[in-house]
Amino acid sequence: MPQPASTEAGHTSDVDEKKEESGEAESNNKRRSKGEVNGKERDAGTTKMRVMLCTRTQAQVTQLVRELRKTVYRPRMCVLASRDFYCIHKSVSRKPNKNAECEKLEQRRTGPMGGCRHRVNKQRLVSCPDLLPGGRCEVHDVETLVELGRDLDACPYYTAKAMAKDAELLLATYNYIVDPGIRETFGIDCRNTVVIIDEAHNLEDALVEVSSCHLPVTLLQQCFEELRAVIDTQQPALQKDAALLLRLVDALLRWREGCHGGAEAAVTATSSSCNDEASAKARVFAGSELLSLLDAAHLADWGAVVQLSAAMESLAVADLNRGRKNKQQQEGAAQAEEARRKQRRANQQLLSGPVSIALKDTIKVIRFFLSGERSFVNDFKLVYEKEDDSVSVWCMYPGVAFFPIANAALSVILTSGTLAPMGLFCSELGTSFPITIELNHFVTHEQVFVSAVTSSGGVDLTLTYQRVQQRNVMDAIGAALLAIAQVTPGGLLCFFPSYGVMNHFCRHFAETGVMDKLRACKPAFFTEEQRRGGAASFAASLGAYKAAISAGRGGAFLGVCRGKLSEGLDFADDMARTVVVIGIPYPAVQDPRVATKRQYNDQQCAQARLCAQQQQQTQQPQLSSSPSPPTSQQQQLLQQQQQTQQQLSSSPASQQPHEPQQQRTISDGSTWYTLQGLRAVNQAVGRIIRHRGDYGAVVLLDARYARPSTVAQLSRWLRGFLHVDVGITEPASRLARFFANAAVKFPPPQAQPVVPAQELSPVAALLNKHGKL
Repeated sequence: MPQPASTEAGHTSDVDEKKEESGEAESNNKRRSKGEVNGKERDAGTTKMRVMLCTRTQAQVTQLVRELRKTVYRPRMCVLASRDFYCIHKSVSRKPNKNAECEKLEQRRTGPMGGCRHRVNKQRLVSCPDLLPGGRCEVHDVETLVELGRDLDACPYYTAKAMAKDAELLLATYNYIVDPGIRETFGIDCRNTVVIIDEAHNLEDALVEVSSCHLPVTLLQQCFEELRAVIDTQQPALQKDAALLLRLVDALLRWREGCHGGAEAAVTATSSSCNDEASAKARVFAGSELLSLLDAAHLADWGAVVQLSAAMESLAVADLNRGRKNKQQQEGAAQAEEARRKQRRANQQLLSGPVSIALKDTIKVIRFFLSGERSFVNDFKLVYEKEDDSVSVWCMYPGVAFFPIANAALSVILTSGTLAPMGLFCSELGTSFPITIELNHFVTHEQVFVSAVTSSGGVDLTLTYQRVQQRNVMDAIGAALLAIAQVTPGGLLCFFPSYGVMNHFCRHFAETGVMDKLRACKPAFFTEEQRRGGAASFAASLGAYKAAISAGRGGAFLGVCRGKLSEGLDFADDMARTVVVIGIPYPAVQDPRVATKRQYNDQQCAQARLCAQQQQQTQQPQLSSSPSPPTSQQQQLLQQQQQTQQQLSSSPASQQPHEPQQQRTISDGSTWYTLQGLRAVNQAVGRIIRHRGDYGAVVLLDARYARPSTVAQLSRWLRGFLHVDVGITEPASRLARFFANAAVKFPPPQAQPVVPAQELSPVAALLNKHGKL
C-alpha cells in the first residue's frame, strides 16, 4: 500500500502530550472505566457548533489562512501545530526531539531549575489584543503566532492549545482529526462540528496508518526492559500498571519468537497467500490470530483496553509528579549498589519517549481492533516482517478509523481535485455521502494542452515493469523528454513512477549524453529519497530551481509521483509550464502490504457476492433448485468467519463503542490497485494550473494512457482536453504553437506592490514582512 506522502515534521509528536495536570488525567481514567470515549459523556447541548478545517501539511494550512484573509469571515480561530513548528525556547527549539525536551522542562517547572518561562507566560499571548476579535492578527497562521510569541516571551504551542477550547474555527493537519489520541489531548470533540478535509485524496492512507502500528523487535525488547525496571521500583500502584502493559509486550514478543524461530505451535493461524516475493518479506496472518494472542494474555475484552489506556496515563502522571519534586532523597555511602541503581532509575523518566509512543500506538490500534463489538477483526492483519525483524498490525480498511469521525460529526465535507471515481473512494471509507459534486475546470482549450504519447522514434511506450528499463525504451523516453523541454518556456516538472526507476533513467541519460543535452536546454534538478537526507536536499534543489526560472534560464525538476514535488506545492505560471508523467505509478506489486491489500479486497468482494447469493436464495426459494457449490475462495471465507465467530463468542466483551454494520461494496483488488496509480497521476498533473490566468501542458508518456479504461480513471477536467498522439514530433510542434499563443493571450500577472514598513503599525509590519498584507 502506498505510504502516506511525506508529511511535515512533527506528524505524531503531539500523541505523547502529557496532561497538564494529574487531576485531568485521573478524570479521563474514570471516564474510560465507564466505557466513555472522546468526551461522549458530556451533554451534546453544551458543545458549541464549530468548524474544523484540515489539510495534509502545515504549508497547506498556511495557504488556507491566506485565503481566509481574503474573505469577510472573522471567526475566533486557532491553528493547531506541533512543537516542531511552535517551540520558541532557545535550546529546545534546536533539539531534534522537541517533545521530550519540553517535557523535561515541564518536570522542572516547580523545582529550583525552574521550567519553561514561555509556557508560564502563555496567558500574555492568549489575551493579546491583536489576536482578539477585531485585532490585526485575528486571522493568523503559525508564523504570525510564533512572531507574537517571541515578542511577548510566551509559548505559541500552549497558547494555541488554550485557544482551541473556545475557537469557532480550527485549522490543522490530518492527524489532529484522524488520530483519537491527539483528539483527546487537544480536547477535540467531533460532535456539533462541521469537519472539512481538504486534499482528501490522501485521507485513506492517513486513516490506515493511524489504525496500524509497526514494532521492531529491538523496540519491543526495550519496552520489556523499561517496564520491568518500573516493576522494580517497589511502588505497588506503578507495579500493577507496568505489569499489565508488560503482559501485552510479552505476548507480542512470544508470538514473534514463534514466527522467527519456526515454532509453528506458537502460530495458530494460516499465513495469507501473497505472491512469492511478498511472502519472502513478510508472514501475514488473519486478524483472528491477533485476537487469539490477546485472548491468551487476557486482554481481548474492552475492559482490558480501558485498563491499558489507564495504565499508560497513570505512568505519565507519575512521571510528571516525580519530576516536580524538589527534595531528592540522599543515599548514604554504606548503601548497596542495587539501592543506588534503583534511586538513579527513580530520578529518571519511567518510560523513554520511544517506548511511550510505541505503547500508546499499540493500545490505540487494539482499541480500533476491538471496537464495533469486534466487527473489525477481519479487517486487520497480524504480520511478522522478516526484513527488519518486526511485528506489525496492518489495518486494511480505512473505514475503521473514519467511522468514529463520520458518526460523531455534524457534517463531513471532503474536497479534492482527485477523488474520482468517487464511488470507489466512498466505499473505502465505509460511508455514504448523499451529496457528491464533480465539477469541470474553469480553464479553456487555449490554456491547457494534454497529450498522451504512445510511441517515440518508432518504439512502443507501454512502460510495464518488464519494459521500463530496456535501453531502447529509455532512449525513446529521453528523445521525447528533450523534444518537450526544447519547446517549453520556463519550468518543466517530470514525474517518474518511483525513485528506483528515476535513478535508473538518470544514469542511462548520463551515459548516453541525454542529460548533457537537457542541461544545455534547461538547468536540471532532482529530488532524493527521504531516507537519504532528501528533505534538506529537496529544499535546496527547489530553491535553486525557482531561482533559475526567476532569472529567465528556465529549469527542469525531476521527481516522483507521491513525492514532495507532486503534493502541496504551488508551481504557478513559469514555475511549471509543462508537466511530464513517465509511465503509470502503480504501487510496488512485490510490497507485502500492497499484495495483502489486494487480496483483502478480493476476499471482501467474494464475501459480498456470497452474501448476495444467499440473500437471493432466501428471498426466492422456489426458484432455486440446487444451489451451486461454493468456490474454494468462498469456502475459505466461510471457514475464516466461523473461526472468528467462535473466538468472539468464547471471550465476552465489556462495554464498548457500538458501530452498526452495513453491507460493504468495496472494489476488488485489481480495481483498487489501478486506481492508486492513476490517482497519483491526477495529483501530479494538478501542478499545472494554479489560478484563472495560468496556462500549461501535460504530456503523458505511456501507451496505456490511450486505453479507454485508463482514460476513465483520469480527472474529469483532464479527460476533456486529452489528445492521443503517435510519435513525439507532431505533438512537440503543436506544443510550441500552443505556448506562443498562450503567452500573448495570458500575460503573466503583475506583482503586487509591497507597502513600506514604516507606514504600518508594528503588528501590520510583521504581517507585511511575511507577505501577508
